[in-house]
Amino acid sequence: MMLSMYLSSCNSCSGGSDIHFIPETPDSTMYVRLDAVNGDTMNVVLLEDGTKMVFNFAKAKHDGAVHGQLNVGDSLAIMADLKTKSLRSAINLSEMKGMWMVVGGKGDGMRLQPDGQAVSIGNANLPLSRWKIKNGMLILTYLNEVKNGENGDMALVNFPDTSEIVSLTKDSLQINVKGKLYVCVRQTKVMTISGSETDSKVLDVSAQELQEKAERAQHLKEVEAKSKEEE
Repeated sequence: MMLSMYLSSCNSCSGGSDIHFIPETPDSTMYVRLDAVNGDTMNVVLLEDGTKMVFNFAKAKHDGAVHGQLNVGDSLAIMADLKTKSLRSAINLSEMKGMWMVVGGKGDGMRLQPDGQAVSIGNANLPLSRWKIKNGMLILTYLNEVKNGENGDMALVNFPDTSEIVSLTKDSLQINVKGKLYVCVRQTKVMTISGSETDSKVLDVSAQELQEKAERAQHLKEVEAKSKEEE
C-alpha cells in the first residue's frame, strides 16, 4: 500500500514511464458533521455551507457501507440519495486521520493528515502526497518522476490510486488494493531514540525523519551490543 511492494498497481507509473491523462469521474461525496443519531436516522450539517439534512442509514449499514463509528461531532464523507433521503455510504473521516501501520509490513505505514496531506512511513519508493475520499473509495495520491513523451524531460507527477475501504474502527483499517487485502493498525505511540514513548499526535515529523530516527536507534543498539561482546 504505502510502498511499491504493497501497491504493485503503481508499477505501471514507475520512473521512465510516459505521462497519460485519464478523465476524472465526477465526485458525489458530501462532507458533513454528524449532529445526532436517532435509531436508523442521522442528522448532519454540510461542512460547505451549514445546510442541515436528515438521512436514513439502515440499508447502508445492512450493506456494510458504513465505515467507522457514528460519533456525534465527527466529520463524515457520505454518499446519499437526495430524493429518498437514504444514505448509500458513510466513512468517518475523523477516524481515518492519523498514523496507520501495515500489519506484517516491517515498519511501513502512512500518516493521513487532517488537511488532506499524506506522508509515507518506511522505505517508500513512491512517496505519498495526499489522500481523500471520493465516491466512497479511498484515493491515495503518490508522487513519482516520469518521462514526458514529447521531449523526454522528467517531470514530477501525482498518481492517484483507488482502494476500497473494507473495514474501519478507531484502531484498525482494512483496505482492498487491486484485490489484495491489507490490514493496518493505528499507531498512537512513537518510540524515541531513548526508548521512551511519545504521543504521535504531538509530533509533526516526516517519514524521512522517522526513518532516520529508527536507523540511529538501531545503530546505537548495535554499538552497545558490540561493546558488551568486547567486554
